[in-house]
Formats: sequence, C-alpha cells, structure tokens
Amino acid sequence: MFNRSLYCFALFSVRKKLGFRLQSYRAHLRCCSFIEEAIPLETTECTDETITQLLTLEPPEESGKDSVEELLLKSDDVSRLMKMERRSDLDSKDQFNQSRRWFPYLDKFDAGSMHLSGGEVLETLDRPIGQSDELLRLYSYVRHQTVGIRSSAILFGLKSCIELGDLEFGRGIHTDALKFGLNISKFVGSSLIGLYSRCGDIEEAAKAFDEIIEKDIVAYTSLITGYAQVGDHRAYEAFRVAYHMQKEEIDPNRVTLVSLLQAASELGALEEGQSIHGYAIRRGIGCSDEVFETSLMDMYNKCGPPNMAATFFARMGSRTVGSWNALISRHLQLGQPLEALHLFFQMVQRNYELDLITLANGLLSCADLENLLVGKIIHAYIVRTGAQLDIVATTALIDMYLKCNHLILAREIFDRIEEKDVISFNVMIAGYLQNGFACQAIEVFYEMVGIGIRLNPVTIMSILSALSDLKDVRQGKCIHGYVFRRGFGSNTEIANQIIYMYAKCGFVQCASRIFKNIKRKDLVSWTSMMMGYLHQGHADEAVTLFRLMQRENLSPDSVTLICLLQAFAQLGFLNLAKEVHCLVQRVSLDIGIPVINSLITAYSKCGKLDMSRVLFEHMAGRCLVSWNTMIAAYGMHGRCVQALKLFDQMKKENVVPDDLTFRSVLAACSHSGLVEEGLHIFRSMKEEYSMIPSEEHYGCMIDLLSRAGRLEEAYDLLRCLPPRQSASALGALLAACRVHGNSEMGETVGRWLLDLEPQNPSTYGLVSNIYAGGEKWKEAAQVRALAKERSLKRTPGYSLIDGEVLEALDPHILDVWKERFRNLAKNRSYSVCLVVEGLCDFGNVSATFWSVDALGFQSVHVVPCDSSKRYGDNRHVSMGAEKWFDIELWNSTEQCFKVLKSRGYRIATTHVGMDAVSIYDMDWSCSTAIVVGNENSGISNEALELSDLHCSIPMKGMVDSFNVFVAAGILMHHAVCDRTSRLGCHGDLTLDDSQTLLEEFYLHHCKSAISIAKEYANRKLTRFTTKL
Repeated sequence: MFNRSLYCFALFSVRKKLGFRLQSYRAHLRCCSFIEEAIPLETTECTDETITQLLTLEPPEESGKDSVEELLLKSDDVSRLMKMERRSDLDSKDQFNQSRRWFPYLDKFDAGSMHLSGGEVLETLDRPIGQSDELLRLYSYVRHQTVGIRSSAILFGLKSCIELGDLEFGRGIHTDALKFGLNISKFVGSSLIGLYSRCGDIEEAAKAFDEIIEKDIVAYTSLITGYAQVGDHRAYEAFRVAYHMQKEEIDPNRVTLVSLLQAASELGALEEGQSIHGYAIRRGIGCSDEVFETSLMDMYNKCGPPNMAATFFARMGSRTVGSWNALISRHLQLGQPLEALHLFFQMVQRNYELDLITLANGLLSCADLENLLVGKIIHAYIVRTGAQLDIVATTALIDMYLKCNHLILAREIFDRIEEKDVISFNVMIAGYLQNGFACQAIEVFYEMVGIGIRLNPVTIMSILSALSDLKDVRQGKCIHGYVFRRGFGSNTEIANQIIYMYAKCGFVQCASRIFKNIKRKDLVSWTSMMMGYLHQGHADEAVTLFRLMQRENLSPDSVTLICLLQAFAQLGFLNLAKEVHCLVQRVSLDIGIPVINSLITAYSKCGKLDMSRVLFEHMAGRCLVSWNTMIAAYGMHGRCVQALKLFDQMKKENVVPDDLTFRSVLAACSHSGLVEEGLHIFRSMKEEYSMIPSEEHYGCMIDLLSRAGRLEEAYDLLRCLPPRQSASALGALLAACRVHGNSEMGETVGRWLLDLEPQNPSTYGLVSNIYAGGEKWKEAAQVRALAKERSLKRTPGYSLIDGEVLEALDPHILDVWKERFRNLAKNRSYSVCLVVEGLCDFGNVSATFWSVDALGFQSVHVVPCDSSKRYGDNRHVSMGAEKWFDIELWNSTEQCFKVLKSRGYRIATTHVGMDAVSIYDMDWSCSTAIVVGNENSGISNEALELSDLHCSIPMKGMVDSFNVFVAAGILMHHAVCDRTSRLGCHGDLTLDDSQTLLEEFYLHHCKSAISIAKEYANRKLTRFTTKL
C-alpha cells in the first residue's frame, strides 16, 4: 500500500530545500516524479534509512521541457495537484479554472485506488462567486465516478444550490444524503434547512430539521432564520423554535438573535423585539457589533413609533454606517425624504465612508424630492471615486433621473446594466408611466419578457396601468391570462388594477365580474370599481356601490371622496356634494388639495360658481390643478373674462401653465366667441412657453373659429396637424360644417374622418347628417349601411331619467301637483317654437319665457345681440319659468336658422311690410319657428333674408308696434288657438315623450334632491345586491 505520510514527508523535504520557491504545477510534478523514482511506491514503513534517504535527496532542476499532461501521467497523483492549486498565487477564479483542468484525468485511474475521494476533490476547489454552476457539474461528475460520497461533497453541493437558488438540484443532493444516511448530520441538515428556506419551501426545511438527530445551535439558528426570511404569519414559528431551543438548554448566539429580530420586524412585534434587546444586553451579546445593532435599528424602525428608532440611534455608543443606513431607510419608508437627505449630509460632514447602500439612500431621497442638483452631485461623487455600483444603487440612480424628468440619461444608464433584474425593469417602466410615456413603458416590458425575467406583482400592476392609459384591452386580456396562469388571481392589488383596466377600456361588465369574485375586497377594490363606473358615465352605479361599501363598515379615503364628488357632479346632486363637504369639515378629515379641487368642480357643475370661487380663494396652498379647475369652471359658465383674468393672475404668481391650462382657457374663449383672444393665447403657447399644441388645443381653436363661421381658417389650421392626431379636430370641424350648412367642406372632412376612425360609430352619424343636410339621401343611406355592415353601434346613453326614477319620486309630490304635471305633459308642443334674436334687455327675455311656459311651448332658441354678450335671465321676472322648457343658445342667426330648417321648421319673422302675412291668415298646423327681434331695431336684415315668410299683427291704434314680449305672447296665443281649432288639440308629444317630460317636471319641482337621491340609491342598491 501507498504510505501517504511517507510520501508527504518526502515531498515536504524537497520543497523545503527549494525554499518553497517552486509554486507552479510543473515544479510540483517534477518533485513528485523524483520522489517516486527514488522511493518505490511499495514502501510501507518509514525506517531510519528511508528518512535519511529522503533528507539527502537533491531536488531536480526545473527544466520546463515536459508538458503538464506528460508529467501528470508520470505522477499518478492528479488529486494532489488539485490541492496544490490552492497554494498558488492565482486569484480564486483562476484557481478554480486551473483545478478544473485536472478533473477529466481522474477517470484514468481506478475509482477504488484514487488518492482523494469526491468530497476531498470538491474541498480543493475554492468557489469563486459566480462559479457555483460549474461546481454542481463537478459534483455530478464525482457522483457518477464514485460508489459513495462524503458529507463534505454534500455540503459543497448544497452551498452551491443555495447560492444559485436551484431547488431541483438541491432535492437531488438531499436524495443522495438520504441514501447514504448523511441527512441526520447536523452539518448536512443545517445546509438543507438553508436551501429550502432560501427557496421559500419552509415546510421541507422543517422536515429536514426534524431528521437531525443531534440538533445544535447551528441547526436551530438555520430554521429560525428560515422562518424569519419567509415572513408573513409563519414568522411566529421562529419564536416557537427559539422556545424549544432554550428548553434543550441551548443558548442563542448573535446570529440567532439577529434572526429573531428579523422575525419581530416582520410581525411588528415590538415587545418581543425589546425582550431580545434586553436579553442581548444581559448576556453581553452584540455590543458594538454592526450587524446586530443594524438589526436592532431595523426592528425599532418597523415596529416602534417614528421617534423610537431615532432615540435608539442617538444613544448608540459607536454609530456604524449600517445604523445610519437603517435610519435613513426608515425616513424614506415614512415618506420623509427631506429628513433622510439631512441625515445623508450629516454622514458626509462627519467623514463616514459612504457605502453603496448609503449612496442608494441618498439618490432615493433626491428622487422623492425631485432634487436634480443634489442627485447630480452624488452621481459625480460616484464617478470621481470610481465606485462600482451594484444593481440596487444603479437602480436608485435611474429612479432619481426618471423622477427628475431626465428620461434620456436614465435610459442610457439602464442600457449599460449588464445583468438587469426585475426591480430595475420595474423602476424603468414606472418612470416612463409617471412621465406619461405609456408606449415606452410597454417597450421596456417587452424587452424584459424577451430576456426571460419573470414578472412580479409590481411589474404586472405597472403594465396594467400602461395598458389602461393606452386603452389596449387586447394586451390587457393577455396579462389577465398570465395572472390567472401564474396564480396571482388571489392578489387583491392586482385584481384592483385589472378592474380599473377593463373599466377604463369600456368593458365595465368584465370589471364587475372580477370585482364580484374578489373574496377580500379592500377600500381600493371598491374605489377602483367606482372609478370604472364613472369613466363610462354610470354615476348612479358608483353612488350605489358607495352605499354598499358603507355597509361593509369601510371608511372612505380622499380618493373615494373624489370619486363620489365626481358622481354627484355628473348627476347634479348639489345637496349631496354639500353633505360630503360638511362631513369633511365635521370629522376634520385630512383631505388635501385634490378633494378641494373636486369640490370646486362639483359645485361649478351643479351651477354654484360662487361657491367654487369662495373655495378657491380660501385654499391654503393652490397647486397647478387648482388653477386649472377654477379656470375650467369659469369657462363652463361662459365667464370668459373672469377666466382670462385668473389666467393672468396665475402668471403673475409665477405659476407656469401646462397643456391643461391652455386647453381650459381656449375652451372658455370658444364658449364665449372671443376669437382674437383665443388666437393670441394659442400663439403664446409656442412663443412664450415653447409648448407644442396638442390635438386638444387644435380642436379648441378649430371649434372657436368654426363657431365664428371662419371655416376656411379652421380648415387651414387643421392641415397643420399630423394625420393621426387630427381626429378630434376633424370632428369639431365636421360638426361646424353641419351647423353652418357647408356641405361641400363637410363631405371632404367627413371622408377624411372616416379614413382615420373607421371603428367610431359617432363618425358615421355625423357624416350621414352632412349628406342629409345637402339632400344627398343616397349617400347618407350608404354611410348608415356601412356602419351597420361593420356592426358599429353607439354606446347607449345612461340616464337618471327612467320609469324607475318616476316611481321613486312619486311619494315626494302632492297629488294636486301630480295632476297638474300630467296635464302639462299632455298639452306641451314642440311643433311651434320661439326664436329670440338680439334682445339686449334680459328683463324682456325673462318676460318672454313666462309667456312661453304659460302657453304650453316646449322649445325656445336664443341668439344674443353680439358674440361677446351671453344670455342671462332675470328670475324675478320669469318666476322660474325657464326650468320647465328647453332652451338652446346659438352664436349666430344663420346657424340657428340652418338647424331649425333641417328639423323641418319654417321660419316666420315678425315684420311690417308689403309681403307680410297677417297672423290671422296663417296656417299654424305645420311646424313653425316664430322669430321676434331687438327692442329698438327689430328683426335683423340677415334674419329677414333667411326666413321663409314674414308675418304681422294688425294694429288698430296710433302706435305702430307692441312691446317685444307682448308681441311674442300674441303670436304664440294665436298659434295655440289656430292649432286647437284645426287639429283638435295643442299638444303633439308621443306617449314616451310625455312620460319623459313628466319625469323632468317631477325632478324640477322637488326643491331638495337629498331624499330623492336616497330613495333612488336604495332601489339601485337592492337591485345591485340581488345581482351579487
């Protein structure tokens, strides 16, 4: 047999004579060959003669002639070569690669005569980081070349599996351990626990722990660490294991306490954490230990009140970089980036060495504060010091640039990352979404999927948000399928985002089904569904859902209140909006500026502009959205002058307007007909603010020019838009062409719009009406047939006015009023309408309205005296009559007459002339529009030219005219009498129209909508609950 001791002694003697200068493989092999020639391998005893012979051996010259492979075959000792690699001057990676070179030669020798077992071979390999996969290949080789295997090989294999997170290979090693009875070893068992804990299979880790016969502190600590790392409710098991460990009289060490502190942090168990802290103090464990003190800081950060961690930090004798990092991270988690940045500056001032975690925390603080200057300083420090950022710090740097709106630089840094992880991709996607670049976010997502990175819940929610913005329901369904296949369906946050995606894309029924299937609905679930209903105009369903949410004892937050106020604004429930306002003030909710902005919008949409103005003026801190909201409110009410004044005030206070600001101002100018002011503001976007007008801005300008009859200018402006961005503006111009009767331009614009939006059903209706206005009935029918062929239907309207509402209102109205409303609805008429042209005195307008309602007419058209002066009535004169009939406002006489003629009315102007027909000789049975003119100048020349006939009231006295509202009353009274004598009745509404009108009368009659809304909501709630 080979005497290993003798061999090693001889080799040592030769190397000692060389002064340990021979470090290469070649020198080692030459020594081995020299010894084997001098002393036969059969030598079994180390006699004095043998020792003397060994000591007198002269070492060989290092000729370097023989190749390594040749010397290898001579030496017959490959395993010893591999061990020599560990003593060489090479770094760990080169050592590993060089040692691996000799491994294939092991199969040249009989496995039983090997000088080194598989475990010892693996022991010779110092594993460099990133070479664990190679080590597992070597493990497989050893396992197939040898009959048995030692525990050391098992340990090395398990360590590699832990590093790689390779659970399947680890299970195979576990099987090997079971075959050879090595699983009962405390060393192997602890490694198995670490593997299963690392891969999240804590149940298997517990089984591996139970298999260990003699459990020591390492085994117990491994299982405790596993439970702490898994977290959730299973972190309680860590304390149970610690209790059993103490029953076995095994005292915890520093590592055990660190794991227990982690478990306490996961559970938010402050008392347990303080007990561990006290135990450590009594036993003197962890004093001035960076890891232990950092764990304590982390526990107090997560479990205690905000000031407890700061107090512990202040009492620390020697503050380590880790403790600083823990406190900075705590402030970031609490949403206090300014405090975190101050601590970062203190570290710099006290000359602490900034590690990668510190730099990452500093960059994250700058990101949350959007402080680009300090962020660039930290970046410059990194470049100057040559710090090699890890993936965490690099991701923080990307996040900083993204939140500071430096997307190009963030993308460059992202592209330079060699090994991107899921977090870096998530940050990049979220950054693009925050800056409004949903398409770029989708591209990053595709890149992430292309390189095989598995999605996590954060990725899924981000990409669903991007698809919601793009309204890409097709891709959204693909993501929904992925969620279902990967088992994320039980994740409430993901389900909430799917609900929002479907609702925003118009698939409310799909969103509703997912909402019903959520087992544990949180506040976000209810709010997401409410927002979905609001996006599709189903405001009453949103209110019903809110009532149902209250039954679940969930308190609304600011987002829920915003949704509720939007619903009340859509429904016109002013009193309920006031109740929300009172609720906020009564319970002192910290609602913030967004809720106040929603209140401003709700009040303005409910007609209470003064209340909106008071709220705006008393706001403590106005943001840009607040200014935009108030400007839009003024524009909505036709107060363009106030909107422009507020816009000027906003600029004086150094608030930079954005695209929404300009959109609101231009819309206000459009509603008020201020063409020149609108053109000036539109030009200032480019000249003063270097902003590129969007499709909406062009749409506002085209609408402004179209309302003023400047269609050619509107068409020229439209041609400046890229084809794909002109759909909205084309729709505005097409509607204007119909109003102004420009069928030729309308046909051109209509064909253009059909090419751009072939799937929009509204487009077909507009184009069809254009052809009908030009009496091209064949073309109009073809357009309607094309829409029918493509199965295009308009989204059905959703109104509060239906038979259900009539039933809800009935108990709130007296019988005498019910009878009167039924008679009114029965005798109302649309066949004769009144056109009020150019009246200056609002008192006359209001008196005319009184006559309209008294005589049973349902339609009034108002053309103001000039485009800058809007209609307003005096309710003390009209006595509230204006709420009982329909009022349409027009910018010009021509526009009004064109529309009336398209509806089948003949235009009869009141005028004393040779061609005038006496009202007593007229046939009033056909549809007629009666036109009365200005108090001083009478009917305009334009109206006289565009009218179909002139009529007059015979005068019997010295005066030659009536007061305008008296004349209107006489004309309408005679029309009623003539129609009654010819047709037998004045009313001409269908049964359905009468029912709808009756419901409107009911609503207008009720002074308070609170009880009605509650009654209606209760009925809806009952139906909704039945569906659920």
